[in-house]
Amino acid sequence: MKEYPHYALAVDAACSGNPGPMEYRGVLLHDGHPTDRVVFHFGPVHGTNNIGEFLAIVHALALLESKGVVVVPGSGFGYREAEAGYFRIVFLPQEDVLEEAFSKIGEFMREYRAE
Repeated sequence: MKEYPHYALAVDAACSGNPGPMEYRGVLLHDGHPTDRVVFHFGPVHGTNNIGEFLAIVHALALLESKGVVVVPGSGFGYREAEAGYFRIVFLPQEDVLEEAFSKIGEFMREYRAE
């Protein structure tokens, strides 16, 4: 099986005061280590840390959706409550379509990773 590098999109938010000036961003990780690539950044705007965390996740999911990648919450696979916050990316095509699906994910990661 072909080896693929492991990339992840880490999101976080910060707020000075709660409510107060809030911002969020998404940073690309490569093999578990942060890169210098900030995929998106929004703010500062007036808000709360919880709202910022939520918006960061929504922003990341919208980027994946723009490439046609489906993301399913971990609860859909019976993950325990202690594992909340995890998700799986799921493909359900026939085998001959898998290569195209991996190509789309690769396209997404190439577009948003540091060169």
